[in-house]
Amino acid sequence: MRSITELQEQTDLLRRDVERRRGARDVLRGQLESAMSDKHRLSEAVEVLDLTQQLALALEGAWRKTFEESLEEVVSEGLTLVMGRDFYLHIKSTTKNNASAVTFTVETEHGETPVVGAHGGSVGQITSFLLRLMVLLSHRPALRRILVIDEAFSGVSEENVPHVARLLRKLVDETGVQIFFITQNRQYIDVADVALDVREGAKHSNVVILKTERDEAA
Repeated sequence: MRSITELQEQTDLLRRDVERRRGARDVLRGQLESAMSDKHRLSEAVEVLDLTQQLALALEGAWRKTFEESLEEVVSEGLTLVMGRDFYLHIKSTTKNNASAVTFTVETEHGETPVVGAHGGSVGQITSFLLRLMVLLSHRPALRRILVIDEAFSGVSEENVPHVARLLRKLVDETGVQIFFITQNRQYIDVADVALDVREGAKHSNVVILKTERDEAA
């Protein structure tokens, strides 16, 4: 017959094994959630590229060329500002077997690569945002200049976040577009006109005003 001490030791071993397995499960769950989030961000970037492709294909001749060159210029400038080195967006229209297609690539000193997935996805996120903005501004009849973006730059490295913030401020000032930006990164507060901290409570959300336009004016 096993002693009580032996049973306690075995129970402790089983408990530690359960905790170890539970920890491994939590790690796998976190990795899965991260992968799903990356997949969602990649899907959004692809959708914006598809929309821009459809718009470009709908234009004819010289109009399409002018539109594509404008997109290339704006996105290249934005990427260069954020990444801190020269980036060039290339939009290439091709026709094969009577079917038209548009491809998006970025060029750096290391060569040319597809936009989607470049630099861990951060280039795709910045490019898709700028293309979305350009499509909004070029739409006729004009649309209300409002963009709602949710963690649109989560793939951007921390050292490049201030550059993204300055880019957003520059775009708002120069185009008049209003951006409602949902993020957990407080580095963007400095360039915002209004900043709110929204936290979920047991029964309702709590909202704290961090910054207002009146504060900015003062």
